[in-house]
Amino acid sequence: MELENQLRDDQIGYSLWKVLCIRADLRLVFCYRRTSKDAINLLRYLRDEVIDAMGLPGRLRLDGHTVVVVGCRDETATFPYGFFKWWELENKTGKFEQLW
Repeated sequence: MELENQLRDDQIGYSLWKVLCIRADLRLVFCYRRTSKDAINLLRYLRDEVIDAMGLPGRLRLDGHTVVVVGCRDETATFPYGFFKWWELENKTGKFEQLW
């Protein structure tokens, strides 16, 4: 599990890359964004820059689950239920799908 407090997308991408390098049943990256729109842009960046670089064969070799958890400041009124959004990597498509 990685907790990344940096606001830079590349730092969060590096944290995701690190957890993808290990074999585990569950790999988690926790991070934060100011708005929900920023979170969607981050997930797009992670897909384009980290996940797509693995290619389909690399993604299919991943065992277990990979989840990115994003807390958004504009959702603080609903803490903890709406504040955190959980996104799981779908290995076959390379996309993140929201869990809750």
